[in-house]
Amino acid sequence: MPSHITVNGLGLTYKGTIGLSIATIPDVCKTPSPGGPIPLPYPNIATQSTLKDGTTTVFAKGGKMIAVKGSQYGMSSGDEPGTVGGVKSNVFKKATDWITYSFDVKMDGKNACRHTDKKFHNDKNTVNLAGDLDPLPPGGQALLDIVCECHKHIDDVDAGRSRKATCPELGEQKHSCVDAGCRLHNAQGKTPKLQAEECYSVETGDHIPNVSRQCPPNVPFWQHRRWLSGKIFPDGAILDANGKVDRFTEYKFQCPKGTPVAYAKATGAPRGLSEGTTPQTWTPAKFNKKGVMKKADQRTRTVELGAKQKPPVTNPPLLLTSEMCK
Repeated sequence: MPSHITVNGLGLTYKGTIGLSIATIPDVCKTPSPGGPIPLPYPNIATQSTLKDGTTTVFAKGGKMIAVKGSQYGMSSGDEPGTVGGVKSNVFKKATDWITYSFDVKMDGKNACRHTDKKFHNDKNTVNLAGDLDPLPPGGQALLDIVCECHKHIDDVDAGRSRKATCPELGEQKHSCVDAGCRLHNAQGKTPKLQAEECYSVETGDHIPNVSRQCPPNVPFWQHRRWLSGKIFPDGAILDANGKVDRFTEYKFQCPKGTPVAYAKATGAPRGLSEGTTPQTWTPAKFNKKGVMKKADQRTRTVELGAKQKPPVTNPPLLLTSEMCK
């Protein structure tokens, strides 16, 4: 199952979790041919089930070994034809090694490893720069399909406009599209049911119906923003058979390169252009000038909201990003 234990707001990797580490750069291996070995690119995949060299005194969930600096996924696959070995490592099907890890959380005196950390593959012949992929929960694939369809559709529509939408405007349009897709999914009788964006009380976790995050017409933005204080708007949720929240969901969309970040009010000219490289991850915590946290990171706030539901939501929130689209 996906990790329910977090380190620095990220899932901790331990023996009981399942998921894949897929090299994001081809694993180029020397492959036998009649004319001698030739270098050919292959995929390289490792699974969390092969974790080795983990903790020996600190464990997760009933004695599960935890991945720390120096741990490995003991073997990989996908490059089997390259029997002469990687162009750099001279081996194939070999282990992964963590490149990044937590700098301030340690287990057995070693830095803890998380799902999103980067890894070398096949004895450092290639790398995974994206982190592990957990299998999507029930309803997750249907929701990802909606996310990807909306991401492509809104970008395609915007490409035909003379005045390009800004990154925030595109984001709002894509989120509205996903909300509509969730409602259509439910109307077609598909299961599990998907919940569009809804409002909740941060303090009590109570659902507040018929409240929108969008500022109504003719209402000053500052006034609406003040009214939203103490409220939280998860992008969506996957519901259980009883219509209760099974897990909250969040969507992140990459703004296309060259898209205006904003327009200058005086001239109407674009004010900054997107590089198309913004990391698609949970919104980080906010701190004041003295380093005191003013607002917890988005994932933590969503987990805390889940704990206040009746019954409590025990599944971790699901982050779906446009980077996951094929």
